Amino acid sequence: MSTRKSKLVLILPAVILVGMFFAVPLVMAVYQSFQVNGAWSVQNYLDLFKVPFSHSIITTLSISVWTTVITIAVSIPACDFVAKRGGRFASMFFAAMALAFTLSILTRTLAWQILLARNGFVNMLLLDAGIISEPLELLYTREAVLVSMVQVFIPIAAMVLYAGMKGIDRSLVMASRTLGAGALQTFRHAYWPQFKGSFVLTVLIVFSGCVGSFVVPAVLGGPDDTMFGQLMNQALTTDALNGASRASAAGVLMIVFLAVVLFAGLKIMGRAGASAAPALVGGVAQRGEVR
Repeated sequence: MSTRKSKLVLILPAVILVGMFFAVPLVMAVYQSFQVNGAWSVQNYLDLFKVPFSHSIITTLSISVWTTVITIAVSIPACDFVAKRGGRFASMFFAAMALAFTLSILTRTLAWQILLARNGFVNMLLLDAGIISEPLELLYTREAVLVSMVQVFIPIAAMVLYAGMKGIDRSLVMASRTLGAGALQTFRHAYWPQFKGSFVLTVLIVFSGCVGSFVVPAVLGGPDDTMFGQLMNQALTTDALNGASRASAAGVLMIVFLAVVLFAGLKIMGRAGASAAPALVGGVAQRGEVR
């Protein structure tokens, strides 16, 4: 058997799996999305830009953006600390991440439901400290959804960011500062080109995961925090005739949107420099920013 045929045989199982569990369902969803009362129509897609779907799109994007920003802002300092020191800090870091992955999203979400209840730990702590005089309504709010979603995605973001920071050549950063570059120039030309790929990948992973979230907003969110996945579920369970078609249209729109975001992110990653040395020497020195 030739080398080419051997490679084809090896990748055939993967092609079959992708076709069965992704391509075929996607084609069926696209077909179903154009069906209304058994006839071809684009009405399902037009309905996505009307209330309540239009409001849900804005809510989903808002929660996803804020969750991504907060998750990365919280993860970067911790990952940088662990990446610089390594050793037992890295061991403790990986142990904590592994422990987080052992708990399901539903379990962690229900834990927040208990903590944020009127008679939960958070309200009792604030009451005992005299900070508040009566329990706060913490459940079924946008803040509760954000807190829980950040907690869900931090382990994923931290693992990706740590992997990127661990591979950074710190000698280039030191060389930049030694040559007289300021903190901003050093970050821009010595640190960012090495870290850019991991950062963009983390944004893509967290944002994409947030857009498709269902459990957290369903358990902790209120009526104004309904996300796209929840409306898809409502369409399936409340409309026996066209619910599947409407949910399919919403799913197709979500896939197309995430594909565009992914493509843009990959283009940004592709423009990242393969090495920080050319950026440091050719960028900093030529611009006269090394003083």
